[in-house]
Amino acid sequence: MLQRKVFLCWSLFMSLVLVAMAYGYFLGLYQKVNQLDSSHISFIIIGIFLAASLWSGRLYWQLSQLIMRIGRKNVFKGDAPRVEGFFIDAAHVSFAGEVCQLLGFLGTIHGMLMFIMGPLAGLVNISDIAQLGRMLSDGIPNLGTALVTTYAGIVTSILLGCQNHFFKFILRKLKNGL
Repeated sequence: MLQRKVFLCWSLFMSLVLVAMAYGYFLGLYQKVNQLDSSHISFIIIGIFLAASLWSGRLYWQLSQLIMRIGRKNVFKGDAPRVEGFFIDAAHVSFAGEVCQLLGFLGTIHGMLMFIMGPLAGLVNISDIAQLGRMLSDGIPNLGTALVTTYAGIVTSILLGCQNHFFKFILRKLKNGL
């Protein structure tokens, strides 16, 4: 039964993620992200997340097929080099999660710099309240880039980390013969 559970668990997880993404689209969140994130780094992060999730699904499928072919007790006996390769391939998913997180922080820095540098490009008279108000109102949209990219990076990193952790948990469980 484990041979089917491996891929089915990933399928259930991704189904819930896709339902949440579809619900976000229904609520208009993607349009709002498009408006707030002028750098579009958030969509790059989502693309990396989807590609890494498909890669992860491929690993889950291959492990399921290996278990069905040689049995769960023999996974580390008969095809040990291939199973060790699963640990290496799983590292790619972990790396993608780190890239998503770092891209989120890069978007944060970009948004903050645009907030600071955009309005301050000209000379600002701090004592002129109206000019200070215009400066802040012109810079506020750039904070959207900072916040949205941070959020996208952290959420996708967590989701990829969950996929990777569960996959490695299954491999360790198989290695210990459980």
